[in-house]
This record gives sequence, structure tokens and C-alpha cells, in this order.
Amino acid sequence: MNIVHIYWGLSYGGIETMLVNIINEQVKSGARVCMMLINDLYAPELIERLDPAVHIIYIGRRPGTRSLSFINAINRELDAVQPDIIHLHHTATSNFIAKRWRSRVCCTVHDIPHGVKGVSNRWINLMQWMLRPRLNNVRAAQLIPQIFAISDSVARGLADIYGIPSTVVYNGILTENFTPRPAELPSGGFKIVQVSRLDHTKKGQDLLIEALSLLSQRGIYDITVTMIGKGDSLEHLQKLAEARNMTGRIVFVGSKEQSYIASHLRDYDLFVQPSRKEGFGLTVAEAMAAEVPVLVSAGQGPAEITKNDTFGYTFTSGDASDLADKIIHIRNRYGDALAKARSAKEEVCRNYSVKATAAAYLRNYKILTDSQYAKY
Repeated sequence: MNIVHIYWGLSYGGIETMLVNIINEQVKSGARVCMMLINDLYAPELIERLDPAVHIIYIGRRPGTRSLSFINAINRELDAVQPDIIHLHHTATSNFIAKRWRSRVCCTVHDIPHGVKGVSNRWINLMQWMLRPRLNNVRAAQLIPQIFAISDSVARGLADIYGIPSTVVYNGILTENFTPRPAELPSGGFKIVQVSRLDHTKKGQDLLIEALSLLSQRGIYDITVTMIGKGDSLEHLQKLAEARNMTGRIVFVGSKEQSYIASHLRDYDLFVQPSRKEGFGLTVAEAMAAEVPVLVSAGQGPAEITKNDTFGYTFTSGDASDLADKIIHIRNRYGDALAKARSAKEEVCRNYSVKATAAAYLRNYKILTDSQYAKY
């Protein structure tokens, strides 16, 4: 099978890291795979992690440009590759695909669906995308032959809000790469880690700062938080930490490569994902693979991974006070937390490995191609 994955760029992020792993696994399964990067934006380290058999196509669009000349370049490359499947990772990208290729298009919705579907006219959709490129992840989704959702939460949102059917394919990680945390009680304070893009309106990092402040008011000072990631909320979060007198206990270390995260999650006692909106939560699965206890917001994608309180702990979404209470609950009953963490590792290996994700996509590609060939 000849597959082309199309994405904007390849910088450090959950989608990009997972995409590299999926592509490599699809190559191992015998598929011919191309990675088409629309923007001139990529991390050389991620490019180097791609299997040498992967053909990389650089379109070279300058981010933010108003020119649509890159669309012709995309379709020229598709004509050269002659793919069986074109796998998109943003629905609006389907408007760049020429009519002759659209029957072979599928797309993964990687987040809670938001925005408007748009219309059936490709050029109107393009103009709307140019005006508001980042505020929509369902543009033209109803025109794509096969939509994948990364979680049941995303699938429900697509169906209930937009009337768009989808097939759930859970995200996957390289479970074997994560060094397990020693099964021992915390020493030298209680160390929390949070790994995510710094976007407090969505990821909720401010809630974690507020929770730590509340614990300080109770006389609890031995808890620290390390935030791994970068994003537009860095300055806001730093100022909030300073205002709450948390500067020395909230540490921002910036982005780290996946290899660093895989080997250093074990250094922490608790992983917290306080998202207000989250479609899946790849880093939650990574923490579980490292046998680190996890605490996530209820009602979001991460709680699907933990099966609510079965393989981790949940707190009321958006509630810093409940988050603080749950942190203390876990610290005070850490033996129970370690037992959950061991079971969580088994759950991740069963259901969230990248091998399972890649295989699920390949099965669904075949269903799509068989249905297209059956028409002729």
C-alpha cells in the first residue's frame, strides 16, 4: 500500500511525535510511506528519527503566507507519488487536494472538535480558512470519505455536534521506551511533573499553580512542579507563579525531546494533566508507561485512558481546590498509587501501543480502498 501523510510541519509536539512513530511502524509493516510537510517548519532531530525508507516531500510554504501557490505543488507531488491513501491530520487540508484524489482521502481529528464545518464549495472553504486558519478543526470534515477520531470523546463530539460519523483509532506510544519509576515512596519532597504545550486556557496549567498555592495556605510546602513544554502561556504562568509566591516551586524547563521524557518521567512522583479541554492526552499514556501515578481532569480524553479512577485518579475539571485535595490524597496513600501505576502500565501496553495504532489505520485504509475500487 502506498500512503502519503500530509501535515503542516514537524516540530516538537504530541501529534508530530506520534506521527513519526506511526509512520515508522507502517514502514515496518511493509507499506510505502511518504511524509509531506506543507510548511518550511521542521525539527531536524525528528526528521532523523524517520525510517530511511520514508520519502519526505518538502513543499516549503512560508508559514503565514497568503499565497495559494503551494496547493499546485501539493497536487503535483501527489501525481508523482500516485498514492492509494492520502492521510491528512487537519480537516481543512482536504481543500488543498485536487478532485482526482479526494476519494482516497482520510483524516484524523486530533482534538475536541470545534469551529464550523464550512460548505461544499472548495474555494469558499479555502477563503474562510485563510481568514481564520487556527480556529477550526472540522472545516470540510463532512466532505472527507473517512474520518478518524483519537478517542471516544472526540467521536461523540463529531457525531453529536456536527453529525459527522467517525472511526475511533486510539493514539499510541512506544511503550517499551519508557523507563519505569522505582516502586518506592517519595523522598526529598513530593515531585509533580506536567508535560504539555503551555496553553493554560486549554491545558489548565494555571489550575496546578493555584492548587499548589492552596496547599501552601494549609502549611504544605514540600511539593514542587516541573512543567515541560513551551507555548504562548509561558509569561502568564510565570507571572501567576510569582504572584502566588510559587516561583521557587514551579519550574519551567521548556521543550524536551521524546528520548529525554522517556528516560526522565521516572524522576517524578506524580504526573498531573489538568486540562480544561483535551481530546486524548498522549503524555498521560507516556506517564502510565513509566509507571508514574497520574491525576487527570474528569470528563476529558485523558480520563478515558485512565478509565476514570481505575488506572489513575481524576479531579473535577476546572476546580483547583479539588485538584489540591486529590494531590494530598495520592501523597498520603502512595502505596495504593503505586499499585495503580503497575496496573496502568499493563493497560497502556495492551491498548495504547503504537503498533496497535498503526495496524488499526492500515486495516481501515484497506476498507476505504476496497470501497473505492468496488465502484469501478
